[in-house]
Amino acid sequence: MRTCLDDPLIGTAVAIALLPIALPVFGLEYAYNRITGQDKVKEKAEKEDRLKREIAWKKEGEQIAASQKAEREIEYREYVRRIRLPEYLATMDWRGFEDLCCELFKRLGYEVRETPRSGDHGADALLWKDGEHTILQAKRFKNNVSEPIVRDLYGVMCDAGATTKGIVVTTGKVSGPARKWIGSKNIRIIELSEFADLVRDFFHENDIVPDGFVSEKPRTKYCPQCHCLLVKRKSRYGRFMGCSGWPKCKYTLNIRKGPL
Repeated sequence: MRTCLDDPLIGTAVAIALLPIALPVFGLEYAYNRITGQDKVKEKAEKEDRLKREIAWKKEGEQIAASQKAEREIEYREYVRRIRLPEYLATMDWRGFEDLCCELFKRLGYEVRETPRSGDHGADALLWKDGEHTILQAKRFKNNVSEPIVRDLYGVMCDAGATTKGIVVTTGKVSGPARKWIGSKNIRIIELSEFADLVRDFFHENDIVPDGFVSEKPRTKYCPQCHCLLVKRKSRYGRFMGCSGWPKCKYTLNIRKGPL
């Protein structure tokens, strides 16, 4: 059965009549596809750009972290180097400490005569330089040098002559009462930090400190795993030292017993 639309002329006429309606529809669809396509391209470009920025930020963060780690390691090594000599001086044998003091004053230009190990009455060595006589008292102490010790030294100084000087070298501290008693008396005090500086000036540190000596102090200041500072923390079990790099580093140190 044929219809009027089967006639080519009529079909063409109908198609021409429908053009004003079809063209806007097809135009809108084309415009929609074009816009959405552009949006997808734009979205893809933004996603790639965001990914590049994230990668750059991550790389920058890794570089900063590596730089900070290197700085911490340098600071840690410098700290260990700085305290290694004082720590050793404070723990060395008292005889070795007296011998080191005598050798130091020899290098300072003094003529040195050591006294007997026992019964020295407060004089560990007798020093002469530029016509001046000095009594040396070397005390490898962890505690304070008390007033009776400096009194003994002053007694030896008085017996030796009115112009005799005194020097107290100690790995500890001279107590407040002892300092007050010394007052304006001709007694020089050399405590650990100053003594260590003098040793560094006249000796090579490796000639003094044995290769196998390990200081205990860094264990309570720096994390041995990442070299971040240790900080005091508190838990229900008590106080402890924890790495400031937590949670990346979980190192802890029981203040009394050692690593947990």
